[in-house]
Amino acid sequence: MIQKLYEFNADGWYPRLDEAGETVCFGNLSSRAWHIGGGEWPPVEGRNSRFIRPGVVTFTRELDTLHAKRFERALSNNHVDPMDDDTALVAGNDFDAGNGHWSSCLASGRLVLHGSTILSGDRYRGVQAAGPFVLSSRNDTHFDVFERGLFRCSLPLPPGANAWRIAPTGHITSGYFWDSKATWIDGSTQDITVTPWRREGPPVLVLRDHILWAWTYTHLTRDIHGVVGMPMRAWGKTLEETPFEAIVLQGWDASSWLDVKWDAIRGRFVLAGSGDRGQLQVWAVTADHARTDLFAWWKTYLPGPEPKPEPVPDPKPEEPKETPTMLTDAHKALRGRWLERFPIPSKRADESSDAWEDRLRREWTIPFVQQMMFSFHGDGFCVKSADAGRPESKDAMGRVIGGTLHYYDLLLGAGTGRPTLVEDPPAIAIPGQHIRREHGPVDRLGGGGEQPGDPGGGGGGGQQPGGGDFDWPKWAREVLEALRALKVAIED
Repeated sequence: MIQKLYEFNADGWYPRLDEAGETVCFGNLSSRAWHIGGGEWPPVEGRNSRFIRPGVVTFTRELDTLHAKRFERALSNNHVDPMDDDTALVAGNDFDAGNGHWSSCLASGRLVLHGSTILSGDRYRGVQAAGPFVLSSRNDTHFDVFERGLFRCSLPLPPGANAWRIAPTGHITSGYFWDSKATWIDGSTQDITVTPWRREGPPVLVLRDHILWAWTYTHLTRDIHGVVGMPMRAWGKTLEETPFEAIVLQGWDASSWLDVKWDAIRGRFVLAGSGDRGQLQVWAVTADHARTDLFAWWKTYLPGPEPKPEPVPDPKPEEPKETPTMLTDAHKALRGRWLERFPIPSKRADESSDAWEDRLRREWTIPFVQQMMFSFHGDGFCVKSADAGRPESKDAMGRVIGGTLHYYDLLLGAGTGRPTLVEDPPAIAIPGQHIRREHGPVDRLGGGGEQPGDPGGGGGGGQQPGGGDFDWPKWAREVLEALRALKVAIED
C-alpha cells in the first residue's frame, strides 16, 4: 500500500519527522508542523525546524547576519519559549537538533557541539544529528563523530561524499548522484548504492524489525526519477549478489531533503521529502508493497541492449575503469583559499528569490569560476549557462573535458538561501549547454585583487590575461608566439 498523506507547495523545505513517524516539522521562511491525524499548527516566524525532544520543535530566528535566537515550541499547547543561548553560536550556516541538544556549524568553520562546546582550529562543514550522534566534516578530509557530546572517532571521508547523513544506529551514509556508501563507526565501509544507474543522494537508513532499509532519491532522466527503498544488503555483500528490487515512488521530487521513519503502530514507513523548490509531500508505504525490478524499469526508458550488472571481478588485474574527472588537490586548495577570503553568502531577510540568486551568481559563483580560469588556465574551466538565453549558473562551474562541456556542482541548497559547499563534485557531461565567453579569467586572490562584485565582461580590477593593457609575462608571450607559428605552419 502506498498513500499520499500530505502536500504543501509553498514553503516545505527540509522536513523532519518525529521518531514515531506521526508529525512533520518543516519550513525555511517560517516554522510549521503537521500531524498525520490532520492537526496543523499555525506558522511562526523562524527556520531550521527540528524535533529536539518528543513533542517539542526547536527553530531559529535571525536577528542579523551574525546572530540568531533559538526558540522551543511545545506542540501540545502551541506554547513558544525563547531560549537563553548565545545568539552568536546559534547563527550557524548549518543547524541540527535531537536527543535534547542542538548543534551548529558556523561560517568561520567552527563547530558548536550541544550548544556550548566550541571546536576550532580545524575547518568544519555541516552538522547532522541523529539519536545520540552528531556528525560533521573536518578539513574536507575526515568525518568526526561525537556520541552523547563526546568525541567518538574520526573516519576518512569517502570519495564523492558531497552530501552525507548519520542514522540513529551510528551508520554514516554519503554520496551525491554517484555511488552511495555506508560507513560504520569502526571504519568499515560498504557500497549501498540502491539503483543500477548509480545516481542518487545519500540514502536514509531506517531500522525495521532488526533490518536496515535504505531509502533514497534518484534521478537519471526526465522519466526515471523518484524515491526508492529496499532492505540494505548484508554487510560485505556486493551489488552483483543482490537483486535490484525496490519499492518505487516514481515521479516524486525529493531532491532537496528526504526523511523516513518506521511507524511501528501502523506497520508502515512514513516518508517526508521536499523538492528543489520547497514542495513538500508526505507518503505512507507498507513494507509488503510490490517491488519493482529496477533493471527492467531502466531498460524501459533506455535504447540499446539490456543493461546488466558488471561481472564479479576475478583475481587477475584489470584495466582501470573510466571514472568521473574530479577536482584535483590543487583545485581544492585554491577553493579553500577563496572560501577563507570570500565565504559563501546567504540570502538577506528582505531579498526576493530572484534578487538573491542574481547576487549569488554575480558576487560569488562567477568570480570564483573566473579565479579558477586564471589560476588553472589550461584546465578548461568556464562560466556556463543552460543556453544562450538563460542567466549564468548560480551554483555550478563549467569545464571543457575532451572537447565536451561538463559541469561541477559548487553549492547545495542555493534555493534555500543558505547554500553549503559540495566538497568533492564529479564532472557531469552537458554537451547541449552554453559557454559564456564574455566572462574571462580574473585574479582576485593575487596582489591587489578586487573583492568579488559585478564581474561584467571579465573586467573590474584583478589581473586578466587577454586584456588590452595587460603586461603578459615572458612565458605567456613565448607560448603565444609558438602557437601562432604552429598555426601558420598548418595553414601552409
